[in-house]
Amino acid sequence: MLPFPAQALPEQAVARQPTLLITGASGFLGRYVCHLARSRYTVQGLTCRSVPPSIAAVQWHRCDLLVGELDDRHPVVALLNQLQPCAVLHLAAEANTGRCDQDPHRSDRLNCQVPIALAQHCGDRQIPFLFTSTGLVFAGNHAPYREGDPVNPLMRYGHQKAAAEAAVLALGSPVLIPRLPLLFGTGEWPASNFMEHLDQALAQGEPVNLFTDEYRTPLSGWTAAWGLVQAVGWAIAGQRGLVHLAGADRISRYDLGLRFANWRGYDPSLLRPCPRSSLGPANPRPADTSLNITLARSLGYAPPSLDQQLTTCPYPPALLVSSPRPRPPSP
Repeated sequence: MLPFPAQALPEQAVARQPTLLITGASGFLGRYVCHLARSRYTVQGLTCRSVPPSIAAVQWHRCDLLVGELDDRHPVVALLNQLQPCAVLHLAAEANTGRCDQDPHRSDRLNCQVPIALAQHCGDRQIPFLFTSTGLVFAGNHAPYREGDPVNPLMRYGHQKAAAEAAVLALGSPVLIPRLPLLFGTGEWPASNFMEHLDQALAQGEPVNLFTDEYRTPLSGWTAAWGLVQAVGWAIAGQRGLVHLAGADRISRYDLGLRFANWRGYDPSLLRPCPRSSLGPANPRPADTSLNITLARSLGYAPPSLDQQLTTCPYPPALLVSSPRPRPPSP
């Protein structure tokens, strides 16, 4: 069952709303964003799936960003010209760190080259461009990190995102880059994230190794999506540069697993505590990529507690649905 009723918005209301173009709209995070954004924008979603999700009032366009060069002849550029969106939210990415290592050519194109090209096309048209980055651009030894702290990624995925950040910001065009932390979610759609894998394993009684010395400031898919919808408003109002959208709770993966197991009623003894060093020196991982969210808070971002997010992660917390519209910054 969908957390929002699948009802079409009135045609007149849709016609009055500005257009938001979202890439990667059929992914784990994209679908949450589509649900939340459609009350404020006419949502145009890009997907490479043959059958897009059924989300009322979202207009879908099938487009593979990795087919061909992202020049003026590419279909996504034609869409920019046709739709003239108020903003572009670029969510398409390869966020699986293992697949980034297994296929560096493809993941580099998707995580680095594509956002740079899209940012250039949006800049040429003065369209605010947002693309999501990650706390994994940091080495993990000076948390909590602020937006201006120097990056020093340990993993390929972090390197790709850090390179894209630098190149996009150097364009001097209207760009806002939200950095996101570890994301989780269950129950709404099949997804590839920390919690879905944990849920499947524990449901089958399988033990799971979790790091006791790896800390994050995690967000549920719904909370991250709400922050991104706010960020679109900030970008339209003139906010530029980097902004951290993360949770307020710093927690290890092991302790996060314990909270999840207790909430779902699983046997917590199935969770096996282990150190990051158990992976060996060939697989470096940042110890602590907790993100400081002072800037986002000043713009109106207020994430619920981790416990609230855990107990409501399949559905949008009432706090998020009923909260007032974000206060945009001055241009």
